[in-house]
Amino acid sequence: MRKSIKKIISLVASTCLVASLCSFYVSANETETQVQGMGAGSIDDIVSNVASDVSAIETLTTTLNEVTDSTTLLNSETTSIVGSTISLSSETTSIVDSTISLSSETTSTVDNTTLETTTSLDSIETTTTDDINIITTFETTLEETTTSALQQVSNSKNIILDLDISGSMSGTPLDAMKEAAIEFCTKMLNVDPNAKIAIVAFGSTSEVGVQYTSDLNTLIEYIDELSLMGATNMFDSFEDVKILLETGDGDSKNVIIMADGMPNSSPSDYDHTGNYGYSANATLNYDNANLKPLATIYTIGYFHNLSDIEKDDAEPFMKDLASDSTLYYNADVDSINVVFNQIANDIIIKDETTTTTSNSDNNLTIGNSSSIKNNTTTQAKADSPQTSDVGVSSIVMVSVLTGIVLLVSKKNR
Repeated sequence: MRKSIKKIISLVASTCLVASLCSFYVSANETETQVQGMGAGSIDDIVSNVASDVSAIETLTTTLNEVTDSTTLLNSETTSIVGSTISLSSETTSIVDSTISLSSETTSTVDNTTLETTTSLDSIETTTTDDINIITTFETTLEETTTSALQQVSNSKNIILDLDISGSMSGTPLDAMKEAAIEFCTKMLNVDPNAKIAIVAFGSTSEVGVQYTSDLNTLIEYIDELSLMGATNMFDSFEDVKILLETGDGDSKNVIIMADGMPNSSPSDYDHTGNYGYSANATLNYDNANLKPLATIYTIGYFHNLSDIEKDDAEPFMKDLASDSTLYYNADVDSINVVFNQIANDIIIKDETTTTTSNSDNNLTIGNSSSIKNNTTTQAKADSPQTSDVGVSSIVMVSVLTGIVLLVSKKNR
């Protein structure tokens, strides 16, 4: 660009110079012609014209010098602009290089971050999988150990439900009793699948409705179909209960007697001495002689239809039937379910296991017996387990496993 401007300025200056010289030459020729054609009187005019032409040439020379100076100045400014342009181009190149470098660094950072994030996610996934495997293993071990512990601690329970279905149980009392008995069987077999339950029902007569079984459906089906049978022949039911106790193979035997009033039927040839009525005395004497030596006896006074005076005799009688007064429970239609549940809890915890070895010191009782009096008062008694017992040792092992898993889970977090 700078060279082009110089060429233009030189061309303009040369053109002006040539034009001036041409004008001067023409003027000189004209002057020469005029001199030749004139006389001496016109010499002064000619001299004057020459002087004028010289002045014009001087003016032209001055103008040419000014043009030259302007060209030099323009050339200087052009040089400065070109220098600035080159500097700007250099700075632009530097900025582009910096941008490319920043882009490269950003790409590297993103790649590193992506790699670290992927690694962290893989680590988290691996840790989570390990935790799940630990928990799954623990749950399996806990289930197996718990089942084993229950089998050892609960070592073959026999339970007999002796249920009153006399005429006075009609309506809501019978329905409430059925529901409570079903929930009792369900809970016992869920906790201890090895438990065996039998059902005896008594009214005017007694029947063994279900022999010892661990089949919950069989028990539920029979209880649902229970119907009323007249009087309260508790004595006959005790004879059926005795046979079941003698034929049962359980190490722990329990009988639950539920009645809504005093017995009113018994054989005439049995001992009727005692503090109660004729049939009640015979029934209690049979219980003391035949049932209590073979099993733990729980009793439920389901006195939903008795007056206060009648209860004064019925409640002490039911307490006397129980192996211990603390194993007697007072219930009505609203609390019968609670009472059955409490007895279930007591049987689950209390396991009177008698070994067949000659060393009776190895016997263990784990007990927690409760009674509800007037639906509000509860009494309990319990024997402390011996830590040397294999069943208790299993329970301790379950607790230790639980603690280990909690510590491992916390460490992994």
